[in-house]
Amino acid sequence: MVIDLTDLKAYMKEAITKPLDKKDLDLDVPYFANVVSSTENLAVFIWEGLQKLLPTSLLHKIKLYETDENCIIYKGEAQAPSAFTEGCTVPTLPRDD
Repeated sequence: MVIDLTDLKAYMKEAITKPLDKKDLDLDVPYFANVVSSTENLAVFIWEGLQKLLPTSLLHKIKLYETDENCIIYKGEAQAPSAFTEGCTVPTLPRDD
């Protein structure tokens, strides 16, 4: 399925930027009042927000980076260790020295 990038940007703004930008997750985002603000739970929060806005079956996965070498991939399964993949490696570009 294809989605217009302008629409995708609007959905991302609504589901990610509006509720999270410049916020203290533990204090300012109601979802995290009783949920630990881990990267895994943040990926679930983003997934759930996008699922509400995107056309059915369009969302495949969420890839959220903690550091340059560590990320979480969430594919919408039930919250279980198998739902997440950790240890993503970002390819490094050759330096121009």
